Amino acid sequence: MNRPVVFQFSGQGSQYSGMGAALYESEPVFRRVMDRLDAAAADELGESVLAALYAPGRGRAEPFDDIAFTHPAIVMVELAAAETLIADGIEPDLLLGASLGEFTASVLAGVLDAEECLRLLVRQAAALRAAPGGGMLA
Repeated sequence: MNRPVVFQFSGQGSQYSGMGAALYESEPVFRRVMDRLDAAAADELGESVLAALYAPGRGRAEPFDDIAFTHPAIVMVELAAAETLIADGIEPDLLLGASLGEFTASVLAGVLDAEECLRLLVRQAAALRAAPGGGMLA
C-alpha cells in the first residue's frame, strides 16, 4: 500500500542559529537553493540572511530572533530542504504549512515565485518592526 508523501512546514518560532548548516555544507542542491534565495532576500533587506544564520561563533542555543532575518531564513531552509528531497526523487503528494510555512507550501505548489516570496517576507518583517510596539511572539 502506497501512502501519500506529505511535506509539512512550520512557522515563526521554529528557527535557531545555524539551522540547516550541516545540509548547507554537505548537500549541493540545498546550498544552491539557499544561495539563490539569499541573493533575493539580500536585494530587499540589504544584508545576507545566510551571514546572520551561519554567523561564526553562534551556537544553536543562542537567540536567533530578529524577524528581519528569521522570516526569510525559515522559508529559505524549508524550501532548500524540500528541493533537496525532490532532487532525490521524493515528490510530495500533499503540502501543509503553518504560519510562515504556508508561504513555503505556496511556493512549492506553484502559487508564488520563490524569490518574490522572499522579498514579500522581508517587507512584512520590516513592517512589523516599524509598527509601534510591533513584533512577533513565538
